[in-house]
Amino acid sequence: MKNIILIDYENLQIRNLDLLFDLDTEVCVFTGPNQKSYSAELVQSAQKFGSRLKWIPTSRPGNNALDFHIAYYLGQMASYSPKPFFHIISKDKGFDALVDFMKSQELFVDRVIAIEEIPLVKKMEEIKRDPVGFIKNKILNVSKPAKLKTLRTAIKNWLETDNEDIVSGIIESLTKKEFLSIDENEKIVYSKEMLD
Repeated sequence: MKNIILIDYENLQIRNLDLLFDLDTEVCVFTGPNQKSYSAELVQSAQKFGSRLKWIPTSRPGNNALDFHIAYYLGQMASYSPKPFFHIISKDKGFDALVDFMKSQELFVDRVIAIEEIPLVKKMEEIKRDPVGFIKNKILNVSKPAKLKTLRTAIKNWLETDNEDIVSGIIESLTKKEFLSIDENEKIVYSKEMLD
């Protein structure tokens, strides 16, 4: 699922976007008319995104002017298909009523106060720390695929990747740690000790 990040830069000056770069994201940075400079760190981080990042300046100052811009863009993008997950990054609790309404319309949207709070970012950081442990936890708590092909598909979905080398490496690690074995018919046999 694509994630669209809408940053209220007038309210919260994000310094770095690097945690978002490898994810399926588009970034919109909304700026006020009086914001004339940005940190070198932010600009260098933003340049990597190319067309995946848009700077959206508001045309005039005023109470909630930038907030209305964000609400307008959210409304426009809500018609996308398939539906993306929208993340408003702002300390402004005034967005919460809009978030609640959009959720009632069965749209995926939240408001966070830091990039690190975005669910996909949290998940990817957990995966980076311990990819094998992450998959082991999914097997124990979500699904125990019975066939190798099904396990490969599940791992791709859980990691949100199509990288076959990563999937093979995780399966190899799970096998070496005797969490599971694969028979000649590509059937998965899980270790009873690991499942208990």
